[in-house]
Amino acid sequence: AKALGLGLGLGLGLGLGLGSGLGLGLGTRPGAGRYAAWSRASGLGSSFGSGSGLGLGFGSGFGSGSAMPMPKRQRPGPPGPAAKKRRPHATPKPKPKPRPKPKPRGDPYHGFVFDPPERLDAALRSRSEAALRALGDHGYYAYDVTQPLGLESPLARTFVTRNLVGDPGMTYKYLGLRMFAHPWSGDALSGYPPAVGSALRDIARLNAGLTRRAEEHAAALGTDGSSDFSVVLINRMGAADEVDALDRRRGLKTDPDMGGAKVRVSWHADSCLEHFSTIAVYHFLPTENTNQTKKNEKIESGWRVALRVQRDAEGPNAGRSRRAGVSDLTGGVPSQKVDMGASGSCYYMLGDFNHDHQHAVLAGNCERISSTHRVGKREGHDAGLVLDKTRRVLAAAKRCPKQWASEGRALDELEFEWLRQWFVQGAAHAALHAPYWADVIAETQALWTRLEAREALKVRMLENAARVAAARGLGLGSEPNPNSNPSPNPGRTSPTRRERKHADAVAQVGGAAAYDVVLQALRLRRDKRRGWGIRVADKMWDKLPEPFRPMPLPLFDDAGADNGEEERLPEDLDGVISDIERWKAAYLRDSGGAAAGPNPNPDPSPKPSARPQPNPKKKKKKFKKKGQPNPNLNPNPKPNPKRKAMPRPKKNRKEGKAKK
Repeated sequence: AKALGLGLGLGLGLGLGLGSGLGLGLGTRPGAGRYAAWSRASGLGSSFGSGSGLGLGFGSGFGSGSAMPMPKRQRPGPPGPAAKKRRPHATPKPKPKPRPKPKPRGDPYHGFVFDPPERLDAALRSRSEAALRALGDHGYYAYDVTQPLGLESPLARTFVTRNLVGDPGMTYKYLGLRMFAHPWSGDALSGYPPAVGSALRDIARLNAGLTRRAEEHAAALGTDGSSDFSVVLINRMGAADEVDALDRRRGLKTDPDMGGAKVRVSWHADSCLEHFSTIAVYHFLPTENTNQTKKNEKIESGWRVALRVQRDAEGPNAGRSRRAGVSDLTGGVPSQKVDMGASGSCYYMLGDFNHDHQHAVLAGNCERISSTHRVGKREGHDAGLVLDKTRRVLAAAKRCPKQWASEGRALDELEFEWLRQWFVQGAAHAALHAPYWADVIAETQALWTRLEAREALKVRMLENAARVAAARGLGLGSEPNPNSNPSPNPGRTSPTRRERKHADAVAQVGGAAAYDVVLQALRLRRDKRRGWGIRVADKMWDKLPEPFRPMPLPLFDDAGADNGEEERLPEDLDGVISDIERWKAAYLRDSGGAAAGPNPNPDPSPKPSARPQPNPKKKKKKFKKKGQPNPNLNPNPKPNPKRKAMPRPKKNRKEGKAKK
């Protein structure tokens, strides 16, 4: 490296002085700090100057030289003022997650963008609208029966007919109902009618076009969030005066804040989506492209989307403002109405708009189909991920409370989030989704059967552990427990090898803690099954055609039969729970708590010392007085010829005195 330096010279003489000096190089590495070169190299240069005067002369000059590396043991120079102070072994802090950029002041509806039809390619719009119409012609739109307030609450039927399309294996859950997506790619498309398979591919093309357009809007507004849409919820909506096909007395509600307009889709924020993700909606009016209207005649559809501010409606802080007692969640911002205009227009909700706003659809005077493109959550909603997680739980060879609890949660997820959600939607739903979902549901049911067999085995283990504890209390298997009560089966023989093995497994899991783990899982499962029983028996299903009513659940046809791996518990778990509670009490009584695992209420007293305690049965040594013979020794011992006399070490008097 090269170094540049400034020098100061000192000279001796009369009238003229010459001097030389040393220079020091600074900042020789590109991109380094101001004093980085101080610790790596120093420069040596020369300078010349002139001065005038008598005696001493001073001069200044400029010199350059080559940099010489400093020794490794030399202490580096002082750090620069901009250098960060950091402990030598401090853990680096994780980088903060990117937050969405703040909204511009004065714009409470920042993030909502409306596109006229000409923003999309005309050919893409034509193919997409033909696909949306084809799905309706083949009967792929149906009413949904939801349960907005959870289990054991009334059911509600939607005012629109719907359909879900998306990535293979994706689902979308809203208001207690899971929708299963028709795949828009993959080998399963060959199982659909040709027109339907072609329509699903065209929906995928529309999805790609809206993704590109959403990314352009996000870049223009400076919002963060994904636009990689994975599911498309398609809604078919009738006109404001259209009579309900299943209930002629059923009419639309009106909204006084919207001037008494009829509401086809009520106020809501879209759920089950990735946070800060974009939502895109394609607006299609089938009547504009039919013979019902003349050429070049544009009808006033009257379809509008209503917007209002609703703080923490969704997203990572959903419900926080409401729980905090905020009375006015709108912040005093008035609601707005946006006219959807002609067929082919789109609107986008970007960034955190869906988190702090709600929207509703005000009915128009003609039929409308909307294609809503969303970034759905995958954790717990992608069938492939859920089945892979279940296989990992079954493959785990550990035997501990955590593993037993994981198996119970996996069984509940398959039963209540997938299998019951599938069979409750009827035979027509199953037939329409069969090309892809029939095999997935069959595999899900097979995994549920394996998990249920493990639950039945756990119950058998707990029963045998209680029997072994009772037998050991009577002295049939090990040392008897003096605190145990007589066994209810006085004629019972010693425990079998299988029962002892099960007892050891229960002790390994935690003894009494194993009973608690199973009881907690079974009680929760019993309550959920009761809630689903009420849901299936709701009178709402009587208003639907027979193919759309719940199908029988084929999980407990041979429950209770001992078929090895196929053993199952009954659907009604009250009797099983009562038995386990009784076995737990007997287990604690007969085992004396010795095999009960970790004590849930440990004694706060200090632990005893590790020093061994004296045995009361052992006699204390009697030390003989001085001058008396030891009674424990033989008075006439026989000499051992093989034993050599060891020389007695001499005592050092000085050392002895020092020790004393």
